[in-house]
Amino acid sequence: MARRRTTRDAVQPLDIVLDIADLAGTEEARRLAGAVRDHLRDGADVAPWVRAVQLARDVGALGDDAAFYLIDVFTEEAAGDLIDADALLPVVSAMMEAAEAREGLGPDESFFVGEGPEDWDALNRLWERRFDTLRAALFVRVGEAGMALLLRRDPEHYMERSRRGWRAILALTEEVEPLMP
Repeated sequence: MARRRTTRDAVQPLDIVLDIADLAGTEEARRLAGAVRDHLRDGADVAPWVRAVQLARDVGALGDDAAFYLIDVFTEEAAGDLIDADALLPVVSAMMEAAEAREGLGPDESFFVGEGPEDWDALNRLWERRFDTLRAALFVRVGEAGMALLLRRDPEHYMERSRRGWRAILALTEEVEPLMP
């Protein structure tokens, strides 16, 4: 059950993270996590949110996998600002969009990985690698060097940890496949 607050209480990232943990497996947990994602996508500082997850994990209010997932999602949303500021990613994105247009795709369409032309697939690999490098640097900045290392060295295990965390915190009982970000 979510904690009670008076109108005098200021809601802090830790309060919301603890509410997500308390409400694990419910639509309300999803709504709260989605609101945090939207907040971070709008340019909010990710550091207080990661610190809140770390604290909840460290005191045992949030499991390791659930914390891994929340940090994964929160930093992914925050990394959006890094994309625009990066010298390489906007150029690669423009080249990918040109390849999509050349192949007859509309402005809101894209290829699935492995289903596009060879040049698009190569650009997509370059884009993903650079984005992962930026995220790894962000992980280090927020005190999650282990996540940075796992992302760079074993992306499949990284994704499995995130999926386990999703199942622990946001999966509803009737769902079989994770709705990953």
